Amino acid sequence: MRKLFFLILIHPVILLYSQTENVNIQWNREDIHHFFPNALYEDGENTLPYFTRKIAWTPEGMLPVVSLKVTKTTEIATSILHGIDQSHLKKSPLLEYSLAREAGKSFVLVKVLPFIRQADGKVLQVDDFELLLEQEAALAPLKSAKAGSWMDHSLLASGSWFKVSVEESGIHKLSYEQLQEMGLSNPASVSIYGSGATSLPEQFSHGYIDDLEAIPLYIHKGADGIFGPGDHILFYAQGPVHWEKDEESGMYLHQLHSYSWKGHYFVTDGKGEASGPEDAVLSTDVPTHTVAAYDFLDFHEDESYNLIHSGRVWYGDVFSVNLTEEYPFYIQGRVEGEPVKIHVVAAARSGVSSTFSIGANNEQLGTISISGTNLSHYTSTYAYESSEQFSYLTDFNEVYVRVTYNRPDANSQGWLNSISLNGRSELTLSGSQLAFRDSRSAGPGNISQFQVNEANSEIIIWEVSDPQHPQNIAYVLEGEIANFTLETNVHREFIAFR
Repeated sequence: MRKLFFLILIHPVILLYSQTENVNIQWNREDIHHFFPNALYEDGENTLPYFTRKIAWTPEGMLPVVSLKVTKTTEIATSILHGIDQSHLKKSPLLEYSLAREAGKSFVLVKVLPFIRQADGKVLQVDDFELLLEQEAALAPLKSAKAGSWMDHSLLASGSWFKVSVEESGIHKLSYEQLQEMGLSNPASVSIYGSGATSLPEQFSHGYIDDLEAIPLYIHKGADGIFGPGDHILFYAQGPVHWEKDEESGMYLHQLHSYSWKGHYFVTDGKGEASGPEDAVLSTDVPTHTVAAYDFLDFHEDESYNLIHSGRVWYGDVFSVNLTEEYPFYIQGRVEGEPVKIHVVAAARSGVSSTFSIGANNEQLGTISISGTNLSHYTSTYAYESSEQFSYLTDFNEVYVRVTYNRPDANSQGWLNSISLNGRSELTLSGSQLAFRDSRSAGPGNISQFQVNEANSEIIIWEVSDPQHPQNIAYVLEGEIANFTLETNVHREFIAFR
């Protein structure tokens, strides 16, 4: 049995609403079990120690935000780590914190895994780091809300409303005939309210919409200018899949709505005719970037198994009898020479550390290491989850991601959580609609000219960075290319459709 031990020296700076803890770790490596303050070993032997700290939190009614800054590291010899599970190590120390109360006082409970695993596989011990505690916002904003700042009742309390559901984000269509079939007495005055499958923030202190909000509509009225038979409305709706840029890995990672497979909107004719999208503010400056390709995004995630019949995390394929599964992806308009990035999340329940092997087409990409757990103790973690990112160069638009669980014994079992895939595709409107974004053109001071191919004067382009308030893009058509230029100091999202 091998463990790493350290002593903690803390120099606190006591402030009311901003608090810094300077941590110096005096490392002491020994081969025998030894207990010491502020060190925590989770789930048995052959694990790495956590630094723990209970810090008094004086701003009552305020949420803490804890951040960590590493100031000194030292490389650890491979021999010292032999036999110790390293599967949880990432590019930065793992930081967890929570707010607790004890004897009527508030405390921030901080837990840090003071190790870093570099891209080359080397492991660094964190010798010195800073913990910065800051207040976020009031824990109970409702108590301090001024009278009249919240709706007295929902918009749905009066009038005639009809619910429509969407399964994916994009442009959706309702015809005049469909509106009539719903029972609208005046389809020409149609309006739609809702936010689709947008998840409410988990933190109460974060802002959220109090009631349903109207969304802009594109109303096609035909040559006579009157909304009637044969006409339709178009609107941008949000489905249950959301993409976020992970700054550490550089990938877009998908997130499923935890509680719904669909987004819902509410249609009425009692609020007057809806307005269309406002025009986006374009730039007349000289572009710093020309965008003729975009970030292709796709994913695989099945929600079939909840391992402990509790909580919101669900898994897909089980790796028990069949230990290998293959998942097909197709990259439309793939840009040659651009790597495909693959992010895989998997879990395993095993008495020892185990691995998943990840491949693409006929090439082996790498492995995912997952910690073992105590199978005989009911209080132990049921299964551990881990993830890795892989890069792959291919000459094919088809990518078959292969996942194999290297089961160490018959009592071990694995599960796939998800696969996120990023590639690069040509910015071409080959179908009825195309959602696109370009991470490479985003940055301070950047001005980007976007060039959408296979366009004509009939296409429409909206910016949907704020999906509740899409904006119309007044592009310039040159042949079959729709050009528009705007500031891209932040990530911006668009959708082109016809």
